[in-house]
Amino acid sequence: MSKIKTTLAIESRISLRKKVLFSLLTTLLFFGALEIVLTVAGVRPLLYDEDPHVGFVSSIPLFVEGKNGEMMTAPNKLRWFNAQQFERNKPEGVIRVFCVGGSTTYGRPYADSTSFCGWLREYLPVADPTKTWEVINAGGISYASYRVAKLMEELASYEPDVFVIYSGHNEFLEERTYSGIIETPEAVLGMQAALGHTRTYSFMAGLLHRSRTSKNTSATPVLSEEVDTILDHSAGLERYTRDEKLEADIMAHYRYNLARMVDIAQSANARVIFISPASNLGNASPFKSEHGGGMTELLVRDWEALLLSAQRDLAAEHYEEALSAINRALAMDPHHAHTLYLRGQVLEALERYEDAKASYTAALENDVCPLRILPKMRAILAETAVSRGVDIFDYDRFLVERSAHGIPGDEWFLDHVHPTVEGHRLLALEVIKVMETDGLLHEGSVLSDDSIQKIRARVLAGIDDEAQGIALRNLGNVLNWAGKKEEAYAAATKALKLAPGDAYTHYLLGDLAGSLGETTEAEEHFRELIRFDLNTRDAPYFPDAHYQLAQIVGARGNTGESVKLIQKTLELQPDHKGAEAALPIVLEAHGKKLLQRGRTAEAVAIFRKLVSVDPKNGMAANFLGAALIQDKKIPEAIEVLETAVVNDPQNPGIHNNLGSAFAQSGNGEEAAHHFETAIQLNSDHADAHLNYARLLESTGKLELAAKHYRAVLNLQPVSAEAEEAMNRIQQQAK
Repeated sequence: MSKIKTTLAIESRISLRKKVLFSLLTTLLFFGALEIVLTVAGVRPLLYDEDPHVGFVSSIPLFVEGKNGEMMTAPNKLRWFNAQQFERNKPEGVIRVFCVGGSTTYGRPYADSTSFCGWLREYLPVADPTKTWEVINAGGISYASYRVAKLMEELASYEPDVFVIYSGHNEFLEERTYSGIIETPEAVLGMQAALGHTRTYSFMAGLLHRSRTSKNTSATPVLSEEVDTILDHSAGLERYTRDEKLEADIMAHYRYNLARMVDIAQSANARVIFISPASNLGNASPFKSEHGGGMTELLVRDWEALLLSAQRDLAAEHYEEALSAINRALAMDPHHAHTLYLRGQVLEALERYEDAKASYTAALENDVCPLRILPKMRAILAETAVSRGVDIFDYDRFLVERSAHGIPGDEWFLDHVHPTVEGHRLLALEVIKVMETDGLLHEGSVLSDDSIQKIRARVLAGIDDEAQGIALRNLGNVLNWAGKKEEAYAAATKALKLAPGDAYTHYLLGDLAGSLGETTEAEEHFRELIRFDLNTRDAPYFPDAHYQLAQIVGARGNTGESVKLIQKTLELQPDHKGAEAALPIVLEAHGKKLLQRGRTAEAVAIFRKLVSVDPKNGMAANFLGAALIQDKKIPEAIEVLETAVVNDPQNPGIHNNLGSAFAQSGNGEEAAHHFETAIQLNSDHADAHLNYARLLESTGKLELAAKHYRAVLNLQPVSAEAEEAMNRIQQQAK
């Protein structure tokens, strides 16, 4: 009996196992079949399609098929990407490397050939000639991590072997909102990533998403197909403000995107090499500063006075005094980015380098328009690389270790983030070392010092200096637009050395030098530029060069040349608003100067021009009338001034000049009327009192004349004519 029970128990246990296995097998078969059905139905894995925090209007591929079947950069993408080409089906033995990221990956302000991707393309075949290397630069200008991840969805279908990812500077470039990002635990992210490869999960998640969005009005923000930066809009910089909640959401989104990049790469069996982005710490001022809370209007005035004092002391190399003023300003507002940057400059001048570096870093962290990767983002990148088991190269630390006093600056960067050609080259060599360590290269690289230098010499010899000069000029123009005048000036100065014949560089340097107070240098550049024979439709800056030069020479008293330059500006560009507004001013100044020098005929001609420019301007006619009086053309002066007084009857100056014209014509009655009117309109009009006194004295009305001479002396105690006239009248009275 016991044997029978034992046998039944065993059979029961076996049956249970079979039931469980059968159930699992049935479930797997069901979901396997469902995956096949959903594949046929065109459902794509969620991992490739969905960023839960932002969406896109449409998805136009970066690469399209060419005439010969090769994949090439889509023409409509060439504004943001380098032209690249490769075979759709990767040939056997090819190691395909995609470099992705923003404008640094692109090679900005230059192009692909001197980017780190270009240098990889040159060095890798020598480093490991046993393989056929294909390096494709897919860096997009202004691309943030969410756009990079979206692009990697496409690139994953092109049989990649390696993704080199340089992303982090552009996270704050585009305007977007978050309905609430929750920091997801790493384990959950990993599970979501695994499920995200399946179409079943994607299908169910899609149904759930549609259900939620039908009930929720705060749908995921949708971005344009291509980058639409805040700074490209009017008042773009003003739209940046301190927002700690938004910054936290952007940090969380950045973390999510990095993990998603790894998942996409691994879905294609591709390796990932992250590069921790570097930035210019010592020679890049913040893009925007903003006062913290509690700064009253009175405190802001005190802060401004301290900052102005510090800037003066810094310019005079009184560093201790400058530091004292800055520290007092920071005690009032410890989060003002520009003040922190200025403190870094002073501390560096005092050779307190560690303190200077800390202050520069604080300036970066408090930049309200952060267009450089933040330190906390580097930490997120490092954590992601470790947790996901992928390679990372810390480019920032690499440059810190090779910079004077540990403060990377202009020796490595062309602006706030874009490395020099040499910086790109060294980065490529370090990426190759990472590849070698990771086993991507044949054991024992044959990239010797000699071959490294030969490749360097060959690439540098092929650089077009003029093209790079124009690229630097464009960079300077962008920096100028952003209000970073000194950095723009530095870029434009380098540009002129490479492209000395570029007209626009002369204009840009003239404009920048003028705004920085270097008017002599500005004049040199503008004079050099206006010697060029330019078609103004192709060179819209050409008229403005004449206009700005007119302002410089006019301020120095060269009114004649200023008039000619303003007139030339309007000849080249009739609707130049600045020149239109300036023409009456420079004509008036030049006419007055000619009158002072006794060149009355020339003054008359200038004032005639002034009247023609602004015929309803009573003062313009008044100046012409005064010039005509000095030129002894009295009837014409009366005609001009009578018209002027009709247009501007409350102007005492016109009445005074018209009185003088009538007095010289012998019409004392009309002269007296206009002198009296001028005095009624302005009792302090000394010239009207003097002219009326002369007329009264000439007609024998000595007592009344004396009254007006006394008025002149009250207004102008040093008037010799009035004093002599009073003595003369007193003598006659005796």
